[in-house]
Amino acid sequence: MKDVIDDPMAKQVVLRRGTPDDAELLIEVFTLASKGIANHFWAQTAAREGRSEHEVALERVTGKLADPANSVWVAEVDDQSTAAILAYAIGDVPEPLDGLPPLVVPLVGLENRAAGTVYVNVLAVRPDFRRLGIGSNLLARAAEEAQDRPLSLIVSDANSAARATYEAFGFRYGPSAPMVKDGWQGRGENWLLMTTA
Repeated sequence: MKDVIDDPMAKQVVLRRGTPDDAELLIEVFTLASKGIANHFWAQTAAREGRSEHEVALERVTGKLADPANSVWVAEVDDQSTAAILAYAIGDVPEPLDGLPPLVVPLVGLENRAAGTVYVNVLAVRPDFRRLGIGSNLLARAAEEAQDRPLSLIVSDANSAARATYEAFGFRYGPSAPMVKDGWQGRGENWLLMTTA
């Protein structure tokens, strides 16, 4: 399925379902959206298993693309893949926090507080294609697929550009949680849960 969107800044914006061929784009999107958290975990896994970080990343994102519980959409501008979104429904049973790496405990804790929503796990647009409305178009696609369920996401308090996009789309702030850096060098002090509820 493809949707064509008229955009005065580009010849053509196309939204299409993600496929296994989009694995490299999804690696880049995870890197951009997570501000390096994904790379942090990929590198740790690679070191433990004696593999390259890229091999680990490719395995992880290929699995996400193949999982039918995940909704993955890709945006193309003039036939060039420029952005992607990955979302999934959060059930009513909270995920246990015991045994999780300290860095992700506050993230999973906030995600647990978004039961009944469709969680936007990752959304990013390549830098050269920002400010064209592509991120908002991908959010609209996720909202359409979610039907009556609200969307949720988690963002750093330091990510003012993303927060402005989410606010303009209709997201509102919910609970927050202090970041646990645990070797990650990202900016910010708190994770913010936002929902369209």
